Amino acid sequence: MEINLLYFKKKIIIVLKIVGFIIIFFLIFSILEYIISRFLNFYLLSQIIFFLSVLISSKISISLFDKKLLRDLGLKNIERNKHYIVMGLILPIITMFLVAFILVVSGNGYYSNDFSKKSMFHFLISIPYFVFVGFNEELLFRGYIFQRLIEGFGKLFSVILLSVLFGLAHYFNPHINFVSLINIVLAGILFSLMYIKTYSLWLPIAFHFSWNFSEGMLFGFPVSGITLFNQFISFHPTGNTFLTGGSFGPEGSLTVTIFLLILIFYFFKKSDEKCEE
Repeated sequence: MEINLLYFKKKIIIVLKIVGFIIIFFLIFSILEYIISRFLNFYLLSQIIFFLSVLISSKISISLFDKKLLRDLGLKNIERNKHYIVMGLILPIITMFLVAFILVVSGNGYYSNDFSKKSMFHFLISIPYFVFVGFNEELLFRGYIFQRLIEGFGKLFSVILLSVLFGLAHYFNPHINFVSLINIVLAGILFSLMYIKTYSLWLPIAFHFSWNFSEGMLFGFPVSGITLFNQFISFHPTGNTFLTGGSFGPEGSLTVTIFLLILIFYFFKKSDEKCEE
C-alpha cells in the first residue's frame, strides 16, 4: 500500500511540475508579447518573444522545481557536443537533396529561379529565423515537459504523447493533410529519439534548423505548408500529391515518410551515448 502511494505521489509531483512550467511559460509569453509588441514590430519579433519565454520558463522551472541548472536539460557544452551539431546539420541537407532529386528525376516537379537582391536578403534573414524556430520548438517539446514526463511515465508514453502534441501544434498550418500530419508526428518521434539516444538537445535543435532551412531556402520547398521568404530557387510540384506533398511541401508526401522511417529506425537502433559536460 505504501509503495503504491509513493508511486502515485511521484506521478502527481511530475504532473504538478509540468503544469507549473506551462503556467509560467504562458504568463511570461503574455507579458513579453504585451510589452515588446507595443514598441517594436519586425520580422523576427514573434520568434524572439517565444525564445525568451521558453528559455526563461525552462530556467525558472528546472531551478525552482528540480534544483538543477538550465544546461541539465541537454544544453551542455556546445564545443564538446559539436559532433551532434555537425550530424544534425548534415543529415537534413542530404535528405532534402535526395527528396528533390527523386521528385525531379521522376518527373514530379521542376525548378525555377529568382536570383534577386530581395532573395539574397531573405536568404540571410531566414537563417536566424529558422535557428529560433529549431531552438524554440525543441526546448518546448523535448525540453522540460518531455524530460519530466520520462521521469514519471517512461520513455514510450512520453515520446508518443509529445510527438502527437507536436503534430497537433501544426494542425492549422496551410494545406495540411493526413499524410503531412502523420509525418510531423514521425518527425516528433525522430527528435525525441535523438534526445533519448544522446542526452543532448543540440542534435535535435541542429537537425530541426537544418531541416527547415534546407527544405525552404536550399531546395525551394514550402516548409510545413508555409513559404515565408523569397527563394533563390522554387520547386513546382506537377505530379502525384502523395509523392510531392503538393502545396504543403515534401513533408506532406510519402517520399518523406520513407526517409523519416529510415532515420527513426537508425536512431532507435543507435546505442545510448552519454552527453558530455
